[in-house]
Amino acid sequence: PLFYVLSVNFWGFDQFVLDLGRGLGFSGLRLVKHWVLSFEYSVFTFPFLIGIVLAYGKNGLKFFSVSLSLLIGVSIFYTLDTFYPEGTLKPLELLALPTAACAAALLDSMGYSFVFQYIPGPKAMPIITLNGVYRIGIAWPCAGVHSLFLYLIIISLLFKKSSISNFRKLIYFIIGVVGTYFVNILRIASYFVILKNDGISAAEFFHRTTGELYFFFWIFAYILLIIVVERFTLVERIRLYVKKIFTIFRKGKKV
Repeated sequence: PLFYVLSVNFWGFDQFVLDLGRGLGFSGLRLVKHWVLSFEYSVFTFPFLIGIVLAYGKNGLKFFSVSLSLLIGVSIFYTLDTFYPEGTLKPLELLALPTAACAAALLDSMGYSFVFQYIPGPKAMPIITLNGVYRIGIAWPCAGVHSLFLYLIIISLLFKKSSISNFRKLIYFIIGVVGTYFVNILRIASYFVILKNDGISAAEFFHRTTGELYFFFWIFAYILLIIVVERFTLVERIRLYVKKIFTIFRKGKKV
């Protein structure tokens, strides 16, 4: 990464990256933003992977599996969005439709005035028009489809290392999927709330920065919750307390 930063700032490597993107057929915002971002994620991923292998060997891959999964996963999804923009990657875009619809329902319950539409076609995506002014297309990365896949990877790695029973793993998994899905809905709704109150610049800033952190805050908080529940046997304690309450209640009825 250090070599890349130096080469971009002092040796003109950024121009090489742009020329490479033009050679691949990118132009405009797709070139200067999406292509560059996906390229940089890939550049940062490989040195991190190589450094772990050189420093810790194969054991390092297991120890840093969650970090690697996040970095590699984000790199792959940014690259997919770069090469297949604006709803052209249909399998993932179809997953965005129900998420956008749920976000629209949440906005409706909050009293916001908007139009929600989805017109099938080669580049079809859900569109929310707010107050007849802001017409925003919701592509699959914006709907957080990639976060569902990242969740699957991370939770699978966590369960693989744990001795949690299969039944509890299933319960944790289902709760996590629902939580991740709701976080995606909340992120879309938050974007339109900011758009309504603070304008397009603030909404785009949220989309590029704070909004991306929603999933990471959620997944780390959820993993911490699982660890705390298992570490302090909270499920067993709750069962014991409930059992005691029922026992006291039954004794009281007999008296």
